[in-house]
Amino acid sequence: MKKFIALFLVLALSLFVAVGCAGENNNGENGIYRDINGNEIDISLNIYRDPASPYPNYAEVAVIDPVKHPEAQDMGLFWLGIDEDGEVIERRASTAEGASLVNPDLPTVITVHGLQFNGGHRSPERFKVSSSIVCDYASFGVEEGNLDMSVLVLNHGHNVANFYWHRFAADEPNATEKKIWSKDGAGGVSYKLPNEKFNKGEDFDFSVAEFFVGEYLRAIKLIEGFGANEIRIAGHSMGTPLVTATAFILTELVRTKALHKSLIPNRIALLDGFLGIVMLNVSLPAQRTTLSWTGKPHVKRSSSETLLACLNALNNSGVAVEFYYLYNGITAKWAGNTIDRIHEVSAFVTLYPDLKTENNNYKFADDGHGAVRLWYYSSIVFPPVGQSVPSGGASSEAIRGFLGKKFIQTGGTTTLFTGDDIFESDD
Repeated sequence: MKKFIALFLVLALSLFVAVGCAGENNNGENGIYRDINGNEIDISLNIYRDPASPYPNYAEVAVIDPVKHPEAQDMGLFWLGIDEDGEVIERRASTAEGASLVNPDLPTVITVHGLQFNGGHRSPERFKVSSSIVCDYASFGVEEGNLDMSVLVLNHGHNVANFYWHRFAADEPNATEKKIWSKDGAGGVSYKLPNEKFNKGEDFDFSVAEFFVGEYLRAIKLIEGFGANEIRIAGHSMGTPLVTATAFILTELVRTKALHKSLIPNRIALLDGFLGIVMLNVSLPAQRTTLSWTGKPHVKRSSSETLLACLNALNNSGVAVEFYYLYNGITAKWAGNTIDRIHEVSAFVTLYPDLKTENNNYKFADDGHGAVRLWYYSSIVFPPVGQSVPSGGASSEAIRGFLGKKFIQTGGTTTLFTGDDIFESDD
């Protein structure tokens, strides 16, 4: 009996250290604050919460009430798996059924989509190759028309999860990005209803990034030994600021002793990422809203500056950052000089997926934007052979080593298969 009690206490203490509520910050001696790697930080920077105000327990407070918001229950984190009939299934990550799909000894990939103008209706994220993209299916070892990139990665020995925020992301870009960072401002954290209208968004005392944090914490507390292998979060398009903000908040929970360091992502992949509303000639919500987790304004009243500050902090905390950019695509049109600064805080790769044929309707800017995501998941399984370049198949340590370096695709551009791609340094 004593042995059982002792074992119970050890397990309880371990759980508290892993996902407990924010505790007292033992940082700040002599007015000096440090990140999780011991680097000195400027606690007055707007991305940092005031020391006297600990972070909430997001696993308990960043929850969408199923009674008040039944139509929003298709959002959140879901694990993928293969059932006994060989069919792909998805289960909510915060349930025992979802947790049963995870092997903590395998690496984990969490995928995050971008804007979803049809977001009132969720379709499973499988990253299926569309008919508008030329694909050499034989290279992937699958039948023609049957290539789902998320399933490819799952079968390659990874845990795979999707974070769905499609109802939040069914807004125009201004409003969608605002909800990632902020809970205040016009519309609050509104989402699209099945009738195509938006709710008022006033019930949520958290941003979309904080909801993601809550979903992640609720999921991992059910998985014994999670964090034993690599954790990666990949965000496409508008998923870039969401992944960045979420990963930063998780490192903050480590810094303030509310989460074990092994449970934060080892790397984040930003796939032709959206880099901030400040780049558009529109009314800027970042000038009128505050960061939800700090209550402070955006850095320099700019979402781009906030994004860059978070990415810099992630680098200093040891999180590898990789950015894959479509040559002269959507990001290029909006990014301005922000893209040059992204080079400094990431391993940066320019892709040129020229997948048009006489028989398809491939449009470089639109379909190429999606092809960047397909390229990344392909590269997890089939990294470019014989080259030392950033890719999904490179290790997190290698990605950190590429920080501040640029590469450009010069070969293998006319096929989706990534194993034969060629890159050159673009520094």
